[in-house]
Amino acid sequence: YFEKKKSPTIAKWADKIDLKNKKVKDFIEFIHYARPIQSFSVSNWDWNYDEDVKSKKLEDINWIQSIEKKYEATSDAFLKNRYWFQVIKGYFYSNKPENGVLFFEKTGEKQPKNTLYYRALSYIAGITGHMGNRAKSNYLYSKVFDKCPKLQTVALFCFSPKEEKDWSEAFNYAKNNDEKVALWAIQGYYTDAEKAIENIFNLNPKSDYLEFLLARLINSEEIKISKNFDKQTVGQNKLAIRDSISKTVVPLIDKIAQSNKTLKPYLWNCAAGYLQSLDGNFSKADSYFSKAEKEMPKTSLAINQLRLLKFINNLSKIDEITPKNEGSILDDLNWLYFELPQKQPENFRYENATSWSKNYIATLFRSKKNSMMSELFIRDNQFYHDNSKILAMKAFLIKDNKSPFEQMAKKIYSIKLTQINTYQAVIATYKNEIPEAIA
Repeated sequence: YFEKKKSPTIAKWADKIDLKNKKVKDFIEFIHYARPIQSFSVSNWDWNYDEDVKSKKLEDINWIQSIEKKYEATSDAFLKNRYWFQVIKGYFYSNKPENGVLFFEKTGEKQPKNTLYYRALSYIAGITGHMGNRAKSNYLYSKVFDKCPKLQTVALFCFSPKEEKDWSEAFNYAKNNDEKVALWAIQGYYTDAEKAIENIFNLNPKSDYLEFLLARLINSEEIKISKNFDKQTVGQNKLAIRDSISKTVVPLIDKIAQSNKTLKPYLWNCAAGYLQSLDGNFSKADSYFSKAEKEMPKTSLAINQLRLLKFINNLSKIDEITPKNEGSILDDLNWLYFELPQKQPENFRYENATSWSKNYIATLFRSKKNSMMSELFIRDNQFYHDNSKILAMKAFLIKDNKSPFEQMAKKIYSIKLTQINTYQAVIATYKNEIPEAIA
């Protein structure tokens, strides 16, 4: 179009944009070269499932080479960087992808380490893997993961050692401890967070990947925990939890917390305290939480998280509900059941603790044959089949002198006195006891 100075297209656009401006012309020229390559990077879905659809390959290598000449001829750094990227992208979608690797090796060091550079590195990692060097491919993806937050998800999905040797051999390409840490971090995400934490701590205890993997490790331990209170006493449930958590995780997190070498020691003290609580060492957990409280930032999220962990520990100490025990947990229960749902603090997850605490308290009451108080915390589908229990619940709901703990329990109970009366009326009607139903 630029060559046909008087074409209708030029006439149409000359009034809208300054076609004589060099930057405008350079931009349109760049689009001219980049657009054909873009067409190969966009998936064209074919809804005929019976047909084996193979991705198209860019076969016009001359086109890529013309872009390479533009890269070499352009002096503008911004454009040069983008033509450079288009060359690598073009080779990635071509039937000569190995040319992209050669071009990157020749020119990569001259490029700014921006997002385009790491997108290009992702293409090179993909080509390298398809060429059969899966170890180096994974090493390159770990570099993208480490250096470019915007592409971390891409790097995670593409990182794929098929065999143990693909993973172990990737370390042969690592040039320093930081690159080894990145490899451990991405591997820890996929498989063994515990092993990754141990190795990263030995390489660089200040690595911020440690906190990310710690959260993942704690979560994986929580998933293994027995949450079955139905046929267990509290003591049996505690034993099941202790048996389910890893015997090597607790001492590892202890060691790291006690080292005080990490970027955020308070997080490790919180984690160590929580694991000790799950392991039944409640006084040791208290000690870790006290240390965390002195070190942590005074943000609402940190304060809420520590309070929740301390509550879990304090409730776990209780083997029998007594007036003294009720008082020791009442403030935290009101906070957990009423304040938090009303405030909805951002990024603070407490729902599992809510359901766990209700199960825990209900089981304590059930073990003492106090089915009425147990029902207030966890509904029993059989409870209202027993008339004596119905009368006990009605008496409780209407009594005036409830303790603070009983008042809290009544507030969380989903069944109201009106519903119980309606239920009794329906049952009486089915029995043809009409006067009683009306009463």
